[in-house]
Amino acid sequence: MSVFVSFGERISPYAFLAVIFVLVEPVLFNTRDTRVHQRKKKYLSPAFSAKNLNDYEPHMSAQVTKLMTCITRHAQGNGEARIDFNEYCDYAFGKPFGFLDKEENHLNLITTIDARGEVLNAIGHLPGLLRPVMKYFYLDPFWPKGLQATSNLASIGKNAYYQRRDQQDSRKDLLSFLFNAKDPDTGSPLSETEIIAESISFIVGGSDTTSSTMTNVVDIVSRLPEIQKQLADELDKAFPGRMSAGWIAEFQPVNQLPVLNAVVRETMRLKPTSSTGLERVTPPGGKVIAGIFIPEGTLVSVPTLNIHHDETAFTVCEPGQSGSPI
Repeated sequence: MSVFVSFGERISPYAFLAVIFVLVEPVLFNTRDTRVHQRKKKYLSPAFSAKNLNDYEPHMSAQVTKLMTCITRHAQGNGEARIDFNEYCDYAFGKPFGFLDKEENHLNLITTIDARGEVLNAIGHLPGLLRPVMKYFYLDPFWPKGLQATSNLASIGKNAYYQRRDQQDSRKDLLSFLFNAKDPDTGSPLSETEIIAESISFIVGGSDTTSSTMTNVVDIVSRLPEIQKQLADELDKAFPGRMSAGWIAEFQPVNQLPVLNAVVRETMRLKPTSSTGLERVTPPGGKVIAGIFIPEGTLVSVPTLNIHHDETAFTVCEPGQSGSPI
């Protein structure tokens, strides 16, 4: 297993993650303050309960129906059908960004998220004095373009928030929980800034990761006829006579299908949505890692992709069991 180590500038344990993820203010995903994390978790956890996730299903099913309609229309065209599947797979807060309606990535959101992730992953390793000026380093467009993408994502997230805030319906989604949440410490509603920050984090942490995984599943399965047959047989057996246009399977029975779930899990193992591991900072006095002493204040990281290829991190199952590799 590889461990990436970055020697040089000694940094605060909070500094690196702040550069990498914070667009508006720290959120549940990136705060390292235990008290703040516990506070945020109290009002966000209910949004991800089994019951509430089930309540989201009708809204998502409507979008899946649109997706299947788009794919079917392209597949029924004359000649060889070519579909950029990634263009269709992005949702946010129970309502899509409109990719399915326009059949294109009209917000350039996918490129924006990719560019943002790449530049922030790099800029976190630069000395603190250089970070604010890298957007002016036009000799290498990687920096200004990537940092502009970061700003663009913030704008997209804010616009999506304002549109959802101004809607009069009572649809249950992530934002509806944030709108109704109370600060566990004061009992007051959450500030608009905090809601926007959490909303933007879930565009990357939820929508983008889901779309990437869906795209990778289709890509991998399209190359494996034997897996296609196993999936078709399993689905035909589970839903006899129901595989018709406009029909969408419910989550609970789908969650019990061993082949389908194994395919999805193995896809995420082979192609994790984030292949780089989050950095950690060695504690005061340093730390011995893999038999090597690493001085205090040093960034260390184990790439997710490496962990996913470490046999000791997985339990080998018999073929057909839930979670078995394909």
